[in-house]
Amino acid sequence: DPKSSETIMEITDKLVKENDLTAVMVTHNLRFAAEYGNRIVMMHGGNTVIDKSGEEKSSLSVSDLLGVFNEISIECGN
Repeated sequence: DPKSSETIMEITDKLVKENDLTAVMVTHNLRFAAEYGNRIVMMHGGNTVIDKSGEEKSSLSVSDLLGVFNEISIECGN
């Protein structure tokens, strides 16, 4: 559910930052993908379509991610 997933993301983010950990999270929530972490990798058909970190990742918005998603999404007829 949305409340629980938000809580999990917040706790994970806090633990990663406080303990200098590396974590790999998989999500279909584009807001979480844009907001959390220091690197984003978007995959489609076994291929990487986005791989951004640092400033490049920070400058991505949910709209940017949605645009790429809509280009590759089967739901959009692709």
